Amino acid sequence: MLINHVHHGNCLDVFKNEIDNESIDLIVADPPYNLSGEPLEWEEKNFSKVNEEWDKIDPEEYKVFTNNWIESSYKALKSNGSIYACCSKHNLALVLGTIDAKGFSVNNVFTWLKTNATPNK
Repeated sequence: MLINHVHHGNCLDVFKNEIDNESIDLIVADPPYNLSGEPLEWEEKNFSKVNEEWDKIDPEEYKVFTNNWIESSYKALKSNGSIYACCSKHNLALVLGTIDAKGFSVNNVFTWLKTNATPNK
């Protein structure tokens, strides 16, 4: 396994093929939020969210996907390791619930006040 290396690829493939169990100190994850394809109306203007195919996942498949990447993360982390997972208010409950169910201890939730973000409801 490469040490002090940023792995680029599908996390499920990387965890399975390149990462030893209980070998990682920190995981920073920014998975798809599954928000694409729905228009957003704001102040009489229409905005599109990301609207990319990789971000359009059937809701049940998205739950399975979330479960799989979090389970893989849990297996890869050392017992004293940490995970930081980016999400939106739209998938926060799913991510936190899955993290908790997998045995992580949720110590805190950070909120990023992003003043130039795409408007969302």
